[in-house]
Amino acid sequence: MPTWLRCEDEHGNQFDLSDEDARVTGEGFDGPVVKVLEDYAENTGLTAVARADKPRTDKGGKTPQATPPADSSAGTSANSKRSN
Repeated sequence: MPTWLRCEDEHGNQFDLSDEDARVTGEGFDGPVVKVLEDYAENTGLTAVARADKPRTDKGGKTPQATPPADSSAGTSANSKRSN
């Protein structure tokens, strides 16, 4: 019977993994790679499927990886004829 655990990685992204997944059990690693979140409802049974992923986002709704670095030239435009 499939059992899905809600997990969180070191970046704050949340996703479901099987209870037998090596990242949860720690087999082959020095210990579990992800943190199992205990405050989620049980997701087990013959018809259980993994829930949708929940990527960590900033206040603007963008993922932190998509946010440009602070030292980038954000005020420039690719169109040289257009004023900023």
